[in-house]
Amino acid sequence: MDISRFRSLVLKLILLICVFIAVKRCCYRVTGGFAVSKIIFTHQVENDAAEFTQGPLSDLELSQIAHILDQPFYFYGKGGQCFAFISADGKMVIKFFKQHHMRFWGWLDSVHFPRSFDHYRTKLLYKHRHQSFPYFLHSCKTAYEKFREETGLIYMQFGKTPFVRQDLVIYDNLNIAHTIHLENMAFAIQQKAEPFLPRFKKLIKKKDIEACKRHIDTMLEFIVKRCREGVADRDVNMHTNFGMLDTRMIEIDIGSYHDDASLKDPLVLKAELHRQTDEFQKWLKKRNPELAHYLSKKISSF
Repeated sequence: MDISRFRSLVLKLILLICVFIAVKRCCYRVTGGFAVSKIIFTHQVENDAAEFTQGPLSDLELSQIAHILDQPFYFYGKGGQCFAFISADGKMVIKFFKQHHMRFWGWLDSVHFPRSFDHYRTKLLYKHRHQSFPYFLHSCKTAYEKFREETGLIYMQFGKTPFVRQDLVIYDNLNIAHTIHLENMAFAIQQKAEPFLPRFKKLIKKKDIEACKRHIDTMLEFIVKRCREGVADRDVNMHTNFGMLDTRMIEIDIGSYHDDASLKDPLVLKAELHRQTDEFQKWLKKRNPELAHYLSKKISSF
């Protein structure tokens, strides 16, 4: 084979690969990365202690859940651990957990890189360990059992003993309908909260300072409650992880909780309050120094 023909084949191969990557990225962007295969529950829960169980639900609770699910849900967005769909009435969100993100990269434990690069391996290992199924399940159990009101959770299902077995119609980002058999899914139903920043900006613009203070109060009360329960939150992004529900703030993210008994110490608790609200404090200083001062004073009172 002459050189010119070889070069032509290489260029065609490179072009083909580039087209494939471009089409794949385009499809991902259009669909939001969603596929039904990514949410089918595949994990084997090996013992009763690890399985999420809510205890028996009353007929009224089951009826309420069935009523919520007796309507179509539409693609709403995606996070690091779930795909979210919003109900037709706009009041509820159902989160299907990404199964492909919960498979722990165990091989990272058995390999090592040169010292200058090994910290990247450690960082990646830490991230994926906390996204793996046992850690994620524990976080969800904590959210439902200890902070159900503070997270707006209505129902959660894992394992092979589901209370909810009905079918649900969801529409993906291309408006294609899919019928989902919920007994084969791991999911959570959560009240739809208004995004934190837009609501807070509106309240500041309206000069409704008292409403802002009430929201700050409920946010801090939840953080304090969590600390006193000995529970830490690995993801402290106030801007994306909190939302407004009626007159209170709730935490939307339920996948980052883990046990940390040291938070029960008042000094550690106060440090956690500062850590959790640091970015919010900076944001407030630029937009309303009075509220920034209120936040600092409130933290000092704990």
